[in-house]
Amino acid sequence: MNGMYKYPIVYRGSDAAKVFMEVATKEAEKIEYLYSNKKPMIPLTKEQQDANASSTRCYICGGNFTKEDWKVRDHCHLTGVYRGPAHNSCNLKFKVPNFLPIIFHNLYGYDSHLFIKELGNDNYDINVIPENTEKYISFSKKISKRFSIRFLDSCRFMPSSLEKLAINLKSDQFRNVRSFISDDKVSLLIRMGCFPYDYVSDVEKLNDTCLPPQREIL
Repeated sequence: MNGMYKYPIVYRGSDAAKVFMEVATKEAEKIEYLYSNKKPMIPLTKEQQDANASSTRCYICGGNFTKEDWKVRDHCHLTGVYRGPAHNSCNLKFKVPNFLPIIFHNLYGYDSHLFIKELGNDNYDINVIPENTEKYISFSKKISKRFSIRFLDSCRFMPSSLEKLAINLKSDQFRNVRSFISDDKVSLLIRMGCFPYDYVSDVEKLNDTCLPPQREIL
């Protein structure tokens, strides 16, 4: 958001799902606070006023202004910065969400079960969109009366596998990834990962101070 990001938090342990929910809830509370402190529009410069007055199209949808859907000035409610001329209807739809999206790859297939049991630790509502009793398309957890955490599965939004999508992009096109990962590690991050599933037979193996034998990884 406006160039703001946080470095990844690494945690391992049998209570990882619980710790994840605690951290996610704290982040959601911070974001709700930012969203709730809306700023008024900063006065337009002379150039912005002239551009707005002469505009005939909505900068959001590209459609012409009409008597039924007139022109308004759209601005960012978090910074107060003017963004452009917009339809009244587009402006009303162009608002900050009332939830924090948390996106997992293959949440539908397995990971959702790790978190579902950690959601009922208070009196706030839990909403689930199930496909059946074992698999969930999406689920959300209220953290306050007006804000929630919403879990989504990236597989539901992507036309192909992560591996194929990563191959389709050139290395220099991973702009967001490069903003918090050093160049020498990007190539490792955008390829299929390796994990010694058979070797890591219990949580204590995560405390090893050296890599397992190569035969355990391949």
